[in-house]
Amino acid sequence: MAKPELGFVWVKIKGVYLYSCYIPPRMDDEFGAILDRIVTDAKERSPVAIAGDFNAWAVEWGSKKTNWRGQSLLEAFAVLDLQLLNDGELPTFIQGECTSMIDLTFTSSSLARGNCDWEVSDIITLSDHRAITWNTAGQLRQVQVSAQRKKFTGWRANTFDVEAFRVSMESSCAEGSTAEEKVAHVMREVARACDTAMHRRRKGNRHLPVYWWSEDINKLRAESLRARRQAQKARGKPCFLQLEVVFKEIRRNLRKAIGDSKKRCWIELIEEVNNDPWGRPYKVVMSKLNGYQQPTCPDQLERIVKVLFPMQEPFEYHVEHEEKK
Repeated sequence: MAKPELGFVWVKIKGVYLYSCYIPPRMDDEFGAILDRIVTDAKERSPVAIAGDFNAWAVEWGSKKTNWRGQSLLEAFAVLDLQLLNDGELPTFIQGECTSMIDLTFTSSSLARGNCDWEVSDIITLSDHRAITWNTAGQLRQVQVSAQRKKFTGWRANTFDVEAFRVSMESSCAEGSTAEEKVAHVMREVARACDTAMHRRRKGNRHLPVYWWSEDINKLRAESLRARRQAQKARGKPCFLQLEVVFKEIRRNLRKAIGDSKKRCWIELIEEVNNDPWGRPYKVVMSKLNGYQQPTCPDQLERIVKVLFPMQEPFEYHVEHEEKK
């Protein structure tokens, strides 16, 4: 679990990594750095659900306008396979006559398929923030099966947290009546401590880039993050306005590059479908569908079959035979 001072914490429940985040309004200078830490950590885990109070505004989740925090949040999470669950219909924060939608919920696409029933609840919380409920029960079973199939190959040593490992091992002791049982118990305790102190390494890349991603976009994003951090650190200084102009120009170039790449790659995918129906376009679509739980309700299955294979009226063939001369 990440330390609270990093701006977020996470816990693993039934195969899903749940992130809880809070970035106060006063932490403008650290906002970008906290987002970078969240993205870096979430890249190592899947599936994830990231929820919290980011104090950011964007029209994508129902705000009247998009501020720099909201834009930074959208750009940072663009590299993750996440979907926004907020519907933007009701405010999540109410303080007197002031209302806003600052409590956000993002999940991996594998958890967002179907109806997640995301809603702002009427549950009494004794807080200015309203309770938010959502459901992924229908997707958890398949997610757990998919996670079990991924081959575990060890831990990432560069993520080792010495203090977390020490605390986890302090209460450990060799249990068992035989030497074999004691060794097995100690190995389980060591593995549990390693899970606490390090990220697991699994075979293959767990977060493949989206089909429109490119090396040029990757470089532009790195430049944008660097320019944003420089501008945030200079807030209140004479050079701030100049650095902010530079950041906005780089960000504008990044948006244009992403838009152009999406249009170009989409046209390429359409053309490839005709030439190779089982190639890249098929893989892009299946990457979104994999892990989806197949329907089992008889009534639903019957409706699907009727739509896909509608009943046809009998067709009678009339063949006229020519008379032989």
